[in-house]
Amino acid sequence: MNTNNKSSRDEPTEYPKIITVKNSDKKMEFELDITDFLELIKISKIDVVFRDEDNFFLVKEGCCFYARHFGFFGLEELVKAAKLGFRQKDDYNYAIELGITNFKDFSSICNKAISYFDYQFYHGDAFNRDVVGHCKEYIKASKLGFQNKSEYDETLKLGFDSYESYTSFKKSGFDEAEEYFKAKKLGFNNESAYEESISLGFNTFTEYQEFLESGCKNKKEFDFSKKIPQIIKNMNKKLKEIVNDADSAFKTNRFEEFIRLKFLSIERMADIKHLELFKQERLEGEDVKVDEIINQIESKLEKEFTDHEELKYWRRIRNKIIHEHLKLDKERAEKGKEFFDELYNNLSNLT
Repeated sequence: MNTNNKSSRDEPTEYPKIITVKNSDKKMEFELDITDFLELIKISKIDVVFRDEDNFFLVKEGCCFYARHFGFFGLEELVKAAKLGFRQKDDYNYAIELGITNFKDFSSICNKAISYFDYQFYHGDAFNRDVVGHCKEYIKASKLGFQNKSEYDETLKLGFDSYESYTSFKKSGFDEAEEYFKAKKLGFNNESAYEESISLGFNTFTEYQEFLESGCKNKKEFDFSKKIPQIIKNMNKKLKEIVNDADSAFKTNRFEEFIRLKFLSIERMADIKHLELFKQERLEGEDVKVDEIINQIESKLEKEFTDHEELKYWRRIRNKIIHEHLKLDKERAEKGKEFFDELYNNLSNLT
């Protein structure tokens, strides 16, 4: 009987009654594929089919026709399972319990589960003792990214919740999961960065990353650099007061006080720009002339923006005002104002 055109045949609308027998003595036996067996039932209008331990069979015109039932008790269930690709009752039941709807997927899951449990040397015996249990564990593990039971068990033991987190730990350089979790909470993904950060005195990866990007040489320098914005804000506030006092002194013809304050404003502005450029704290009591500070700024920016000889001249004038009570007229004060305003603007515009 041709079995290659199974899809073109109509299934029986009603199945015959099944009679189970224990010891059948089949003569003139003909084994059929289950699809052909069903076709024979249809065309012969058979009402009763017998079932023994291995087969469904019927007797027609002195011949016994039989088909393997593979553990199925009814033809309807067997047909339903066969449509899904199942030939064994147990496999069909396992698949239903696992929520799998066809044999191809069931077989794929089983093969992957066998590989997952590393049962290839046991000929499937250990796996077959609990197919559903093994498949369920594999499905759960595979959803987390695992394809190997030993890795999955180690992951659970160490406290990881996915294959990704487990492999990240393996690649991180950490020997202990506890230390890895501690570092992870601080934002670190590898042991070397974590150890270096701790040795430098940083407690979080964010702070450590900021330090690396800052260009600072050590934590002390880095900590100071974070204070710079507030320091500069305070310095600018004081500078504004000095500038306002200098303007007031000029308007009230206190030209000596005006020159002293204008020179002081240049010193403070130079300090601000030096701090912005070099990110370094001036030592307390450090006596550095404004000319030297401006020289350092010019060297850093590779450009000149003042006449250093004239700056020295006005420093001498300032000193004589303080120490020798030198008096200035308006004309001289105006010359000083012109020089200081230009230098102040040049410093202000530096970036």
